[in-house]
Amino acid sequence: MPISLSRRASAFAILPLVLGLGTSIAQPREPGAAMAANAVSEIWSGCSGGYCIDWTTTDVTAARARMSSGALVLSRELRSAFDRDEAELRSGKATSISPQAAPAESDACTREVNTTLLSVVGSVLSIRNTETTTCRAEAHPAGETRIIAIDLAKAAPQASSNAELNPVLLTDYVPASAVLSALRKDSLVQKALTATGSSPATLNQLVDDLASAPPVLEDGRCYSFPDDLLTRFTFHSIKNDQVAVRIGLPGAGPCRENLTMIGIQVPAPRHLMSALRLAASRKEGFLNKDAQAVAKGQKTTVIFRTQE
Repeated sequence: MPISLSRRASAFAILPLVLGLGTSIAQPREPGAAMAANAVSEIWSGCSGGYCIDWTTTDVTAARARMSSGALVLSRELRSAFDRDEAELRSGKATSISPQAAPAESDACTREVNTTLLSVVGSVLSIRNTETTTCRAEAHPAGETRIIAIDLAKAAPQASSNAELNPVLLTDYVPASAVLSALRKDSLVQKALTATGSSPATLNQLVDDLASAPPVLEDGRCYSFPDDLLTRFTFHSIKNDQVAVRIGLPGAGPCRENLTMIGIQVPAPRHLMSALRLAASRKEGFLNKDAQAVAKGQKTTVIFRTQE
């Protein structure tokens, strides 16, 4: 299931590159930073699941251990997504840049992305991205805050350094029956099912029913259930043979930068147990419970602008 920004807003860190219609500009946003445009600060680096990951203020990259070729450069993914969106916009199609088809020639756009790593477990990375895109011809910006989980072992075959990034499903690691049972216990899920009047018997049906539920904009809450719900997870913590998983629900409309987290407990996948324990001790990677301590308030911030 390759990422498609015409279908949903997603964002990754970007290198300062120029290609086609988009110009990307790395711009650190820390208060009082006053740094040169090309300044790069290390946020976290480490090896996990046979991959060495480097997270800086300008990018997140990964390569197989003891190999010089890159297995993953997240900047390429967002650059490609921005180029695709611009091409669609210029052809008159609706995209996540512009929900309404606007005259493309005059619709210069600016996209800002903030990225943080939420967890690194084996070769599985979970990332939080906040994207905001403003176009000259549009009255309001578009964007979304989301979590996306990727598996480096699946995203980049060993022989390729330019493989397309693909999100992975929670059910790639945890049985669907366990995920279904855990989700049905969540209060926000129960509220959405009550609103739709449905009683799904399978996980796929549950996800479909949740995606059809209206967005919630009440009681200080703002969220919706996306149709790719099961790709928006991070491993939070482990206890005995259980793993706590957090799933991110994006905001809607004026609160598009909101992220509402729901938590479930599921059996820890046997083939990930060693990686989960290493991440819990921060010997290899880290769990979501330690994400703030790892980031220390830092993030990757980049800006794309249409090249005029």
